[in-house]
Amino acid sequence: MQEQFDKFASFFPVMAAEMTGTAGQLPLPLAMAYVPPQKWTIVYDPDDALQAGTLFPALHLPFEGGHKK
Repeated sequence: MQEQFDKFASFFPVMAAEMTGTAGQLPLPLAMAYVPPQKWTIVYDPDDALQAGTLFPALHLPFEGGHKK
């Protein structure tokens, strides 16, 4: 049984660690992000930026709900 688990753990280390309660001991990064640099262009004034939720007009993409048909 241990041999089968070891083979499983070699393919799915995160899942195996969660099953054994050792997930906090894995030498894996939690997450990695790619954030492209923002070009400095025209910016909102502070009041408009707070209202829009962004300093850059190019990033002001309000959610309009649902999907387009």
